[in-house]
Amino acid sequence: MDKQQSSPPPPEQSINPISQYFCRIKGYLKRHRRGLRWVVLFVLVAYGLASCMVTRTLAIIGVEYITGYSPTYTDFPLGQNKRLNLEVRSYVKHPYCIGMRTEFIDGKTKLYGPNLERGPSDRDPWEYGKQEVFRGHSLEGMAIGGLAPETFYRQYYTFQVIAYRQGWFGEKVFFRKNYTNLNIMGKVFYSYGSNTDNPRNIAYQDGVDCFDLPYGKYRFEFIDKSPFIPEFNEIIISVGVSPYIDLK
Repeated sequence: MDKQQSSPPPPEQSINPISQYFCRIKGYLKRHRRGLRWVVLFVLVAYGLASCMVTRTLAIIGVEYITGYSPTYTDFPLGQNKRLNLEVRSYVKHPYCIGMRTEFIDGKTKLYGPNLERGPSDRDPWEYGKQEVFRGHSLEGMAIGGLAPETFYRQYYTFQVIAYRQGWFGEKVFFRKNYTNLNIMGKVFYSYGSNTDNPRNIAYQDGVDCFDLPYGKYRFEFIDKSPFIPEFNEIIISVGVSPYIDLK
């Protein structure tokens, strides 16, 4: 009898590498789905907290405490066409503000009279209006000493701020803006008194402008463009860029 010839084995089916890759991912997700749920939940909670102003503010306060950073103001005399560069590092996307500290030399005595030890008398309307307008505060709707608000309106200064974002390939202009006491009028973001070493002086800190800074390193260049006026001899100006702290 003739020997029965054996049939050749069937050819092996080739497996698509892409299908094999997705099968492995699917298997991994099935095996670790419980742990992955917690990871997704953590990411969602972290994102929600990061988008909250209070949480970001607390985080920035913590970073400032750890690094020893505190907002500072640097002298920026007006009328001398000087330039000033300030470095800022943002650790999380958050509003930052350009702040201006204005100290009026003998401003308190000019405002309230020379006998401060007896307590302030009625303020001088002309001096009050001049100080407010210099700081960019509007007097609209106020009749000061019988004078219309327009009596006090005068442009005292002009300075430009150019913000650069620093990266691997150098610096890129973030924004460029000119500021005067008139174009910020009614737009001051915050304002409060500031301590001085001279009890006869009076000082304030005002938020000239605020904006969001994403994570990164920045350089702010302040350029004075103010023609000199005698009033600059009686005023000390300093500027800074710092996080906007608001726990409301």
